[in-house]
Amino acid sequence: MPSLFPTGRHRHMQQLLYQRFLRSPTIKALSDTGTSWIGVPNDILNNILWQTKGWWDGNRRLYIVECSTIPNLPPMLFRIAGLKFTVPSEQYVLDLNIGNGQCVLAVFPVEAGAFKTQFVLGQPFLRTYCQTYDMKNKRIGFSIARPQRM
Repeated sequence: MPSLFPTGRHRHMQQLLYQRFLRSPTIKALSDTGTSWIGVPNDILNNILWQTKGWWDGNRRLYIVECSTIPNLPPMLFRIAGLKFTVPSEQYVLDLNIGNGQCVLAVFPVEAGAFKTQFVLGQPFLRTYCQTYDMKNKRIGFSIARPQRM
């Protein structure tokens, strides 16, 4: 398990790649066990919506995609401390039984706040990678999570 990131819960992420969209400067990311989805800047969210053919459902207040597209959607790729971490579409698109063959895109827009966080690595990331916190040395390690059996 690689040991990553000095200092607290904020991490520096070098890259996010989603299909043909690349964000590469150093980016502040927050690993948060209490966040259900992955938070991304608006430009990346718009690109994800374009590539997934997703849309905002104002009544449900959710981003929606067709469930049938899940197997064909690309993974999200995060580069952190020089290592690649991929989140498959089965983790960031959720079938919450909302009907009409529609699924929920588990992302939300992030505006850089007080800590200048640009990404929030929530449950879709955490279902894919287990985290081990070394509080004494202020670092986090990631390992591949065991797939859940349904």
